[in-house]
Amino acid sequence: MVSLNALLLVAALSGAGETVLLDFSADWCGPCRTMEPTIQRLAGEGFPVRRIDIDRDRQLAAQHQVTGVPCFVMLSNGQEVDRVVGATSFDRLVRMYETAQFSPPAPRTDVVRGQSPDDRRLPGSRLFGGFGRQENETAASATVFPPADAFPVAAASAALATNAIPPTGVSPDQLALAATVRLKVEDARGNSYGTGTIIDTHGDEALIVTCGHLFRDSAGKGKITVDLCAPNTTGPIPGQLIRYDADTRDIALVSIRPGIAVAPAQVAPSNFQPRVGAAVF
Repeated sequence: MVSLNALLLVAALSGAGETVLLDFSADWCGPCRTMEPTIQRLAGEGFPVRRIDIDRDRQLAAQHQVTGVPCFVMLSNGQEVDRVVGATSFDRLVRMYETAQFSPPAPRTDVVRGQSPDDRRLPGSRLFGGFGRQENETAASATVFPPADAFPVAAASAALATNAIPPTGVSPDQLALAATVRLKVEDARGNSYGTGTIIDTHGDEALIVTCGHLFRDSAGKGKITVDLCAPNTTGPIPGQLIRYDADTRDIALVSIRPGIAVAPAQVAPSNFQPRVGAAVF
């Protein structure tokens, strides 16, 4: 027998214009439990989600031909428009809503997000002045670069470009500073700010590695601008997102064309072994 909850759900979904993601799961399903924070985030951001326990609503699961869990079925006007079987990412689920041409209601106020995933204000950085959550965009968008003589950025860039590592008189943190950038990612509700590191160059193109969660709120579609911490820069330059993972590895790659010579920071080889007591910054 179909449960009362299932009957009410079917009735609710039969209305015109109704869009909802059915989350078929079970209490004994490990991957289902790992998806719970992602589902909670969807609901918290205004995306309609309904959890269906396949042990309690077997007939509803059979009606939708659910053979494994977790299983996510997108319904629009009572019709299935997309489906994902197995644990997946937040971005993939958002694309299911896009397939159904559904957008969550926008919040009433804009927000400016820092690179930290929480809301605590971070201590000031000697590089950019800190990227904690800001009360307004004016404060967040004011890039505070160190004095020109505070760090020999030009010398560090030249040392990197000639592979003279470690160069005389240039410390590792100065080398890293020469390859550091500041990113701004725009979305419909606000802006996210963070730092990144240039790790490769090819012709006039440079590759930046940064945190994947900077692109979570824009679903990877927001406008990206980049400030370089290098000499002879004139202002923000556009960036292009190559790929990002906001949920599993929290990593992203961004391409820029800086218009000036920049030097990448070295990436540790795959056989690198960290040592206890090694200096880090």
